[in-house]
Amino acid sequence: MRHIFTKGLLCALILALGMATGPAEAAGHKYKATKEITIDKATGQLRKPNAQEIAELVASLTSLTGQPGAAHATTALKNGGTKLDLDGGYAGIMLARPNPDGTFETRCVFTLTEATEFLGLVPDNSEQ
Repeated sequence: MRHIFTKGLLCALILALGMATGPAEAAGHKYKATKEITIDKATGQLRKPNAQEIAELVASLTSLTGQPGAAHATTALKNGGTKLDLDGGYAGIMLARPNPDGTFETRCVFTLTEATEFLGLVPDNSEQ
């Protein structure tokens, strides 16, 4: 059962990567990998993602972790409380990264910073 669950999480991550349509930068930053989080299709071995894969991943994560603007609709409730409409934002996303032993580590993240830290992506400050 756990094997099916991890495959499902991997599929979810792959689908999220496929949704990437944004630029290679997030908030003006380019990223580089510090961990082997990609399974090479040809060899089945773990490797660090290449620049194109990182760009697609960061674009997807930026989209998935994006929070709505600060102005939210509020409604006064009869009991004196206030209802705040988050406009579909603030939902976590589940990420999975492969381990060398074939298992996967998972984490639910809410921000791009949490996602990049979990996946071992750091800003690339080198000149290109």
